[in-house]
Order: sequence, then C-alpha cells, then structure tokens
Amino acid sequence: MKFGTRTDIEAPQAFVFASLADFAAWERSGLRRGVELERTDRMRQPGQGMGWKASFPFRGRRRTMTIRVEELVEPRSLGFSGAGASVDGRLQADLIPMGPRRTRLTVQLEVKPRTLAARLYLQTLRLGRKRLEAKFADRIAHIALEIGERFRREG
Repeated sequence: MKFGTRTDIEAPQAFVFASLADFAAWERSGLRRGVELERTDRMRQPGQGMGWKASFPFRGRRRTMTIRVEELVEPRSLGFSGAGASVDGRLQADLIPMGPRRTRLTVQLEVKPRTLAARLYLQTLRLGRKRLEAKFADRIAHIALEIGERFRREG
C-alpha cells in the first residue's frame, strides 16, 4: 500500500532539511506520545545507518518496530526503512527548493505485509484509502506548517 503527498513550506530548503533531520527532536516527540525508543547504533552525527528500536501501543497491543535511516542526502532527501513483526515500510522525503524562502516537501510511504494477517489488515485499509490518504496528507501539512512557523520565529 502506497501513500504520497506534497506540500509547500515557507522556509528555505536548508532549514527544512535541518528540521526534518533533527532526530533528537523526533525522539522527544515520540516519547511524549508513549513510544519507547532505543538507539541501535553508536553514531554521534546524523547519517545513513542510524537506527532505533521502537515499541508503541497500536490497536490494543504493544508493537515493536526497527527503524533505520537508509538515505540522508543534505539538503535534498531523507529515506527511512521500518520492519515490524508483520509489516515492512519505507518512507522517502524529498525537498525541492521553489525559491529562496520556499521549499516543496514530497513524502512517499510504502507499507508491505509480511504475514497473512497483515495482508488481510492492509486489504481492509484499502477500503478506506481516501480517508487514510487525507489523514496522511493532513499530518504532513501540519508538520510543514510547524516548520514554517519555527522559521518565522527564528528567522
């Protein structure tokens, strides 16, 4: 199952990339939402190969997933892979400068089932695909708006 969206951010490409690659901030955000995170690498600087083991509640059960940075090309793109017991996923975020103070963020998410139960679950999600796509686009737009507001405050 694939999702994709794009949104424009009122901030320069370098600022947007720095915000998206601020993994410490993402870790804090996850912890506030009840996600337990454990780093699986020893890297001191953000880069390809960084990884986390995440444990979080989903549909009444505790789920575990490993997340890894697969691509980090400053200031153009970020790519992540995730693997759980029943699904694999890939998230790709690309940044395109639209001007000196405007950046287009394109995000693609692909989720693949590993088990029959996951295949059936994803099949039922396809029935509500439009609603899921809208929620995904809204979440990305919200993140983009927060980055733009942060740039205005700090800029």
